[in-house]
Amino acid sequence: MRFLPIVSLGATVVGTAIAQSSFEPANFNITEALLDLGIDESILIDLETALDGNVGNLGKRTDPCSVACSTLRLVFGSSKLYTDDVLSYWSLISDDQTPKCTFKPTSALEVSKVVLISRLAQCPFAVKGGGHTGFAGASNIDGGITVSLERLKAVDIKPNNIVEVGPGNRWVDVYTKLQSSNLAVVGGRASSVGVPGFLLGGGVSHHINARGFACDNIAAFEVVTSSGVIVKATPTLFADLYWALRGGGGNFGIVTKFYLETFQQGPVWGGTRRVSATEIPAVQQAFVNMARNAAQDTKATQLFGVSSVQVGAGQRMNVATFNLMYLEPVSNSSPPAILQEYLDIPFTGDDFQQQSLVDNVVLLNENSPDGSRQYFWALPAIKLDLDMIRWMSDLFLSPGNTPSIDGVTPLVSLTFQAFTVPALQRMQRNGGNPLGIKASDGPLFHCMIFYRWSGGPAEDARVNQATKAFEDKVVAEAKKRGLLTSYTYMNYAGPYAKVIEGYGATNNQRLKSIARVYDPTGVFQRLVPGGHKLEGSPL
Repeated sequence: MRFLPIVSLGATVVGTAIAQSSFEPANFNITEALLDLGIDESILIDLETALDGNVGNLGKRTDPCSVACSTLRLVFGSSKLYTDDVLSYWSLISDDQTPKCTFKPTSALEVSKVVLISRLAQCPFAVKGGGHTGFAGASNIDGGITVSLERLKAVDIKPNNIVEVGPGNRWVDVYTKLQSSNLAVVGGRASSVGVPGFLLGGGVSHHINARGFACDNIAAFEVVTSSGVIVKATPTLFADLYWALRGGGGNFGIVTKFYLETFQQGPVWGGTRRVSATEIPAVQQAFVNMARNAAQDTKATQLFGVSSVQVGAGQRMNVATFNLMYLEPVSNSSPPAILQEYLDIPFTGDDFQQQSLVDNVVLLNENSPDGSRQYFWALPAIKLDLDMIRWMSDLFLSPGNTPSIDGVTPLVSLTFQAFTVPALQRMQRNGGNPLGIKASDGPLFHCMIFYRWSGGPAEDARVNQATKAFEDKVVAEAKKRGLLTSYTYMNYAGPYAKVIEGYGATNNQRLKSIARVYDPTGVFQRLVPGGHKLEGSPL
């Protein structure tokens, strides 16, 4: 055995026999590891010959990613390796990147092989789950390998209230499979959102007040590390890696299975209500009151947003909406008390209804379908304060301050969401998570700016600049009022956010220490350049 005498490469490590301080030996040999995974020796000779610049069966190649892609084709054939495949992304920004090839594994073992081949060739790669990140590079890559997990789509109900979920699923796939058994998990609120990025970034859901962030409802992860070893991390086995994956993003490996806690879930009630701009103060008050009183009824969740819509040249109209969700059916004649303040506000239209969780996430997805240049841009979390919320709304909607560009951004909105005390209390489960916020910090709120625009990269830069200018004003004001926190929700964070640094110095250093154990050469920092890394920002 050429690698780690306790276990063969490609086997799932479920024990603690391997000392974590020596998870990857200093003399680790990638070529020998690939041989252990069953790669034919002649293929590896061809790979190394080409990387050395010599003429062999792969030809003389100076581009390491051409060598890596040719090697993948020799190993897997054309059924899993593509050079002209067009993947679908939520935002067209991600379509702008053109990988050298796209690889679609069907097992964790195949993921191990592509990681090691990329590492041997020193070819950068990106990992795509649902492809819902709005900025470039997170799930696609120019000139490298895009590893699309779309074929890892298991949804298998296990004993002890656990479901095994593959990273190729969208949340609608998971909810649909579980619905027939009257079960659910803490997952995404829009049907097309992918499973892996959502869970690894924390995961804010309709169940947040009742069950906390999604990352706090994961029983275990199966993850392929940079050395090709497949680890099953739980609260007691590889517990440091388990902790890091609950909000640390894709910085530690590629997760090939999530083991999620299930619970009973029947029909729900929810939808979106539209109100005139004159009702914004009443909506803001209702938002603050529901957030402060969340512990009285954790079945309810809320969002509210203000929007600037272009209605003509140089003309914009301000509107407001709020979205409510209740985890049980609601009687129109006697709704739960926690909803009443919202329901008393005059409105212009709504789609509130009793529905399944599947129907709810499909309906919400219609508000931001795939196929546009668009993104969410989260601002740092702020301590719940009505005056601050009103200041931000007024700034956003005031002429000259709305981060909009006539003719380019027909729609721009600012959405408010609460991180309540009950939600933050759940973060202590199973050893806690690295996000760096606790119940005593709450309640908090954060905002996300949603943009949809026309044009190309030149307009992208203008939108980024306008959004960053608005964020800077908000951050300065929140800091002046003593309300600012360092936490930014990863899954909506913009390309200039230093998300993981915002988890706090202690957690940031702990995450780096864990990365040095499982990825000592920094494969998931250097060869996977996209997304939110342990240091700095994506752009």
